[in-house]
Amino acid sequence: MVLLGNPSSGGAVSWPLLPSLLGEIGRWLPPGASVNAQHTAVYFRHNQHFFPFAVLGAWAAVSCAVFWIWRHRHPGGREANAAVSG
Repeated sequence: MVLLGNPSSGGAVSWPLLPSLLGEIGRWLPPGASVNAQHTAVYFRHNQHFFPFAVLGAWAAVSCAVFWIWRHRHPGGREANAAVSG
């Protein structure tokens, strides 16, 4: 729980304040990337970094791909050959 809880906490324990291994994990998780992007946007407006936005974009793309691919596996999902009413 500590290994994943601290890096995934985002704002409560920012990833630069964590030990190096946990900080590296935290940079790649959405809460850590989000806090990093917000911190940079608020305090260093003219020195934005691309990395946190790339991490958030990658997580969004992966999650959209997973839901798009597995949408028919859910019990409430649509059947492939269901008639379209309308």
